[in-house]
Amino acid sequence: MKRSGIFVVMCVSFFLGSNGFIGATNSAATTTIFTENQIILALNAHVASRTLKDGTLKLMVSHNNAKQQFQLAYERVHLPVTQIDAQTYFACTNLRDMNQNETIYDVDFWLTVKDGKLVVDSKRTEIHKINGKKLFDYNADGSKIPVPLS
Repeated sequence: MKRSGIFVVMCVSFFLGSNGFIGATNSAATTTIFTENQIILALNAHVASRTLKDGTLKLMVSHNNAKQQFQLAYERVHLPVTQIDAQTYFACTNLRDMNQNETIYDVDFWLTVKDGKLVVDSKRTEIHKINGKKLFDYNADGSKIPVPLS
């Protein structure tokens, strides 16, 4: 079930790890639920790690059933971000094509919990819209469904 907004953190202390990702200590007795801010910080750390000195974000993204490399400028995260399940979070962003300045990609990032830290699942980073036109939609469980061609 999808949940959005700020999430409850139960009996867990958070820290910024040396790798730049937001992490949470976790034991068998606790469940980690990340806040909207922590999800955005983890996504921002991922983007920063792939951004060149000139501000260009080089990103491998699924598009037309293939991984393609794009040169993009990071604009913003759409709020709210979403929790899909106990281990999966979702954030949607606007990224501007550096070669075709008028093209805005709505890129979806899926984040998973690994060793108590949020990390971007690069296998699921996908272009969802181009200049506002949907390429697909999602079911409640996060699976993709086609949209009719218009």
